[in-house]
Amino acid sequence: MNLPNPQDASVRAALATLHPLRGFSPTDRQQELYDALLSAPCRPDDDDSGADRLSLPGSVEDNPRPLPRRPIILSTCPKIGSEEFAMTVMMESNLDLPRHSGKVRDIYDLGDRLLLVATDRVSAFDVVLPNGIPDKGCVLTQMSAFWFDATESVVPNHMIRVIDSTDNPDIPVELGPEYIGRSMLVKKCEPVKLEAIVRGYLAGSGWAEYQRDGTVCGIPLPAGLTESEPLPNPIFTPSTKGEVGEHDENITYEQAVGIVGEDVANTVKVRSMALYTFGLSRAQEAGFFLADTKFEFGTTQNEQGEDEVILIDEALTPDSSRFWDAEIYRPGQSQPSYDKQPLRDWLTGTGWDKEPPGPPLPDDVVENIRSRYRTAYERVTGRDLIVAG
Repeated sequence: MNLPNPQDASVRAALATLHPLRGFSPTDRQQELYDALLSAPCRPDDDDSGADRLSLPGSVEDNPRPLPRRPIILSTCPKIGSEEFAMTVMMESNLDLPRHSGKVRDIYDLGDRLLLVATDRVSAFDVVLPNGIPDKGCVLTQMSAFWFDATESVVPNHMIRVIDSTDNPDIPVELGPEYIGRSMLVKKCEPVKLEAIVRGYLAGSGWAEYQRDGTVCGIPLPAGLTESEPLPNPIFTPSTKGEVGEHDENITYEQAVGIVGEDVANTVKVRSMALYTFGLSRAQEAGFFLADTKFEFGTTQNEQGEDEVILIDEALTPDSSRFWDAEIYRPGQSQPSYDKQPLRDWLTGTGWDKEPPGPPLPDDVVENIRSRYRTAYERVTGRDLIVAG
């Protein structure tokens, strides 16, 4: 099976051609960072007892106190599967702080920092759906923190720490137990107005475009590729970043340069490609193929007082990435995914026009997505999920 190996020469060739129209090649420093990222170790767990602990990637310290498991009802959700209690979802947080709400996260302004609360809201086709997915916010926060920790020495990110207790003297409001494990304190940045998408396999809208035009996001590809086949090299396909209720639009790299400038666009591209390659390698170790993923970046001042483009929002989660099970992978057809694809498939089957409001999700779809998100988290990180509440 011809699968892309992130250590081989083809990946380095991809890096060397990131800017083909201007003959771009990486600087020595960019190549050094790229090589360091590929060899960066993941942070090990010290406790292998199997007990649920407050030991979160990004925490201020590894705290051995067991996390309370009693659910707090934030929004009622029907009993799902064999669960003996009503599942709980957080559709909206409510803190007495200035807030901006995205599709999934509620963002609270703390001056020079932000508090990100990942709710259990779920969106598809850029529309927030009426009911949420239990545990989803915890998966997104804790999985992002895992990747932020693994890559921070090479690609800087905005994470300060994950909220791992109700004792937070540096936050001006009280955070109840429902915020544990789903909330992250981060540096305030100016968001780059791009979605940075990297594709390594031919799937989704890329497959549809390829069948029609022989391209993906306008990038020509060799003839004869089949659905879900690995691309000759990963490709960078940026899009606009729409507000809630607005659709993102695929754009060319040259259009991205026109929006954010050449220096920022190039940095976003190089770092996105390096992060994807690193994630591809780590996901393969967990038995997944990382078909594609999306990153977001922001600008901030580093310790030297210089403007720097850093990774923000989330990283390599089932919300932002397409994970395929390597054991059942078969090129030439669509793949079962540990992400939102089954949700998109169900929505498409309903005949919904992809405009708000979206249809309510039935219990079996909710449980299916919940199970896939948790499985992806546990297999990739090797950790038990810390459940808020």
